[in-house]
Amino acid sequence: MKKFSIVMMMFVLLSSIFFSFIPTPVQACSCVMPPSVEEEVEKSAAAFTGEVTHIEKKNRSRKVTFEVSNTWKGVTKSQIVISTGLNSADCGFPFELGGNYLIYANESSMYGGVDELSTTICNRTAAIEEAQQDLETLGEGEPPTEDVNLDDNANNGLIYGASVMIVVLLSFVLWRKLR
Repeated sequence: MKKFSIVMMMFVLLSSIFFSFIPTPVQACSCVMPPSVEEEVEKSAAAFTGEVTHIEKKNRSRKVTFEVSNTWKGVTKSQIVISTGLNSADCGFPFELGGNYLIYANESSMYGGVDELSTTICNRTAAIEEAQQDLETLGEGEPPTEDVNLDDNANNGLIYGASVMIVVLLSFVLWRKLR
């Protein structure tokens, strides 16, 4: 039995040493010099200004809802959801609730979605106060042409869920009475 214990301890020790040398994938964010305003607009799927109305943390990202005020490219709706990372380590932009921003977004699956609009700290996305040069270059934007309310979609899910719960509860009460 003592020999078996020694063999097991050696196995665990050697396994630990072996597995400590296997590289683990990590993500880090490193950015090159941002392009000019014109180049950024050209390569972006969307360019707009807006106020953050909601931030939802997901597993690997944050979904940020904006009330769009002006658009230069790719946005027609009055509200839009953009994905970004959780922090600067995964290139996430530090949006704050109620803040106004100039956003350049690209279609990407970087944060888990399939070709969703996302932005990072590596492009020219910035708080309005820090984006005056960009705004001067972009000129007058257009207001969104399609009025939407993304909050209504969230409420529809709550209403549906509550309705299902009421039906289940009433079915249970009826079943108990008939028993």
